[in-house]
Amino acid sequence: MNDTDLTFQVNPHSNIMITGANGTGKSSLFRILGELWPVSRGTVEKPPKSEILFVPQKPYLVLGTLRDQIIYPHSRQQMLEAGINDDDLTHLMDVVDPSRIMLRQWRFDEERDWFHAFSGGQKQRIAMARLFYHMPTYAILDECTSAVSDEVENIIYESCKLLGTSLSLPLEFE
Repeated sequence: MNDTDLTFQVNPHSNIMITGANGTGKSSLFRILGELWPVSRGTVEKPPKSEILFVPQKPYLVLGTLRDQIIYPHSRQQMLEAGINDDDLTHLMDVVDPSRIMLRQWRFDEERDWFHAFSGGQKQRIAMARLFYHMPTYAILDECTSAVSDEVENIIYESCKLLGTSLSLPLEFE
């Protein structure tokens, strides 16, 4: 990749994989697209924030309930106003945690220090449940399934495809 010119377009319902060796700027590009980092030069044209969800390798967790982790940044009231209930959240969790380990251990109204309560893989599963809850047109996934099994990763990506979410993924090579 030339360090001065980069142009690409991702159309709805299509996927793009950004490849390159470690340190070539894949995650930096995603952080700019996700507005975690400012654009230092050039321009970035993209859909409204409401159509894009950035899912990093280490997802952001909030103070609050298990439910709050999934629906962030929505409140429970916003969730209910959207016609979504805890049964719907259970179905989302079934996609990312088919063995239901997390829902056997915790309830939606339970509050914890989730950063310490969840394993790395559980944090990533919550982030993917959040993706399915919000159902964005575009998702920027930055190594967000590195701590889950290949089986669960395949289920997650297939679910994204069924929902019609366009994915942008980084891939490293030597």
